[in-house]
Amino acid sequence: MGILAFIVVLGLIAIVHEYGHFVTARKSGIGVDEFGLGFPPRLWAKKIRGTEYSINLLPIGGFVRLHGEQSTDGKPDEKSFAQARVGRKLLVLVAGVVMNVILAWVLMAIVMGIGTRVASSDIPADRHVQASNPQVLIYTNSGTAAAKAGITNGDRLMSINGQLFTSTENLITYLQKNKYPTLDVVVEHQGQIINYKISPDTANNTTRYGIGIEETTVVKYAWYIAPWYSLKYLGYATSQTFIGLGQLVAGLFHGQVSDNVTGPVGIAVLTSEVRKFGLVSLMQFTAMLSLGFAVLNIVPFPALDGGRAAIVIGEAIAKRKMKYEMENAIHTVGFLLLIGLAIFLSVRDVARYNLVNQLIHWFR
Repeated sequence: MGILAFIVVLGLIAIVHEYGHFVTARKSGIGVDEFGLGFPPRLWAKKIRGTEYSINLLPIGGFVRLHGEQSTDGKPDEKSFAQARVGRKLLVLVAGVVMNVILAWVLMAIVMGIGTRVASSDIPADRHVQASNPQVLIYTNSGTAAAKAGITNGDRLMSINGQLFTSTENLITYLQKNKYPTLDVVVEHQGQIINYKISPDTANNTTRYGIGIEETTVVKYAWYIAPWYSLKYLGYATSQTFIGLGQLVAGLFHGQVSDNVTGPVGIAVLTSEVRKFGLVSLMQFTAMLSLGFAVLNIVPFPALDGGRAAIVIGEAIAKRKMKYEMENAIHTVGFLLLIGLAIFLSVRDVARYNLVNQLIHWFR
């Protein structure tokens, strides 16, 4: 189910992005040769009104092939992207980014209208906020004593050794005072009450249980005001995403990549984990991924929409068109660099999430 959630989430983000290119091109009089779901090899295709719609084997993402996008013959063609006016080109190129922002905005508005669980300390000081259903949740990390015992992240904590704790700090004080006893942990998991016995892990001269506790509350906004607060939230999130991207670039120049940056493998793992918290959490996660995808794509880097737009603007200023071979070479280098970064991050994610040992365990 985790892999399926990952495919659906990434597929939705990519298809919405490509649909932005598709519909804007059609409205601008630019031809669309193909709109593909997934990536080749091709499984099925049908041509409708000059556009070939295809379904492909690799189920992640999609693509749009614009008419004349790679034209080099210079023959007049009113439906050619290469021969379109600068304004139309830019409109088509940024449309995918705009659609990803719209997707993030709509999803966050729905989430805020339904209500999302946050740490009680993070409840906004706003008269429009409606707070309800306080709960204490329990968390753990893979490989810890709590995880090995079977505790699932986000379960509702009922008691530990007959007591209810509302913070990790309070629990640590209790453990130190009682010389790290075996814990009788009672949680509510999907409506069922489950008991766990957890003994401390004393490896490396430390005593750890791997338990985190957080007091949470569901916060929501009235349906008619949720879209406005969604917009405000995305404005803040966008600025933070740009800051994080700037830190990533700076780190790359110094040969360092922050642990907060993850690749495709890490996104798949996170999607699988978020799915366990329910549909609302998955929608919020999808909104943030869509926003991050938009920010990344608008950056003026080769192979990205922002890089293509930068070349279009540069050609307009210089009043001279770049040779197709040169532009293609630039985007190819950019694409290879992005693929290299994705592979590096994925390899690091495999080690970070201990995926090799998990696979070995699954296939035993």
